[in-house]
Amino acid sequence: MFCVLSVESREKNLFNFLFGRFVKDSYELATVPVLKGAPFYMLKARVGAKGLSGDKIIQCVGKCAAKLITTPNTVLPSEDGIGRFKSELLYNKMMDNTFIEIIKTNYRKNNPFSVCIIDKQASDTDFVCRAAQYASKLTVVTDNKSAYSGACEEIMSVTGLCPGLQSGGDGDIVINCDKKVMTVKTGNDYINIACGTDFTVPQAYRALLPCEVDRYDFYSALYELCGVFALGAAAFESVEANGKKMSVCDVHFT
Repeated sequence: MFCVLSVESREKNLFNFLFGRFVKDSYELATVPVLKGAPFYMLKARVGAKGLSGDKIIQCVGKCAAKLITTPNTVLPSEDGIGRFKSELLYNKMMDNTFIEIIKTNYRKNNPFSVCIIDKQASDTDFVCRAAQYASKLTVVTDNKSAYSGACEEIMSVTGLCPGLQSGGDGDIVINCDKKVMTVKTGNDYINIACGTDFTVPQAYRALLPCEVDRYDFYSALYELCGVFALGAAAFESVEANGKKMSVCDVHFT
């Protein structure tokens, strides 16, 4: 679970200037159900000049106080146990999906690609298995070759390819899983593809998005903390190709 925190400051008028110290701050907590996932909290705080109380937030939502989703300009208390939720797990998954979409769009059965994937810590073996079906030759650059034994067996069984596990390599397509960058050779030039932006999610989850919070952070929390794994099937609609924003469907290798 996590908590979406919204904050309303009491109006700065003569009444609040004179008597605001006698008006109690309010913290209103609600639990929001999530389709095929765990619920999350919505905490609405109405506060005066002193701002948010870390003790009150922790009292309301417990350990979820360390996993807050809120607006960028919200000033959080500095107490231990209070923090914003930030993670790249969903971003990395979506970039993997985006790379596959781009490769699939450009794939020609009679002219498959040689593919080199850099995965130093062997943290992206599932992606390598997915990419293998579009490769004429597959090289994996990793420092953890033993972790790839199962993936290599699967790739050989499904595609007939025998992946090479090496300390370095090259190919028509080089995908750095550690940095989420894909480099494609196009004749004498290269296309560097990175920085996915713009994406859509199913309507059931679009309807849950609170106003003014970062949509990626919110959906990342749904994916990682509430178990809405359907979001892991999403791909970005736009990427940067050689530093220029471009629609994924417009990225062509030739």
